[in-house]
Amino acid sequence: MKYKFLFIYLFVPAMLLAQEAVHNYGTIQVHGDTYVGFHMDLVNDGSFDQNTGVVGFYSDDAP
Repeated sequence: MKYKFLFIYLFVPAMLLAQEAVHNYGTIQVHGDTYVGFHMDLVNDGSFDQNTGVVGFYSDDAP
């Protein structure tokens, strides 16, 4: 019983937290034949240009 309580106390809160967006503060550059897919929001406060690869944005809410 003691270990069951420890599991619930330590691991359940970690499973409830999720990342809502990728936040870029620096520079992102996609090179060559690279493919990157974002399945969440991207908050871009940096440089995201001069890319030669492919970047896709996917969403169930806003196609």
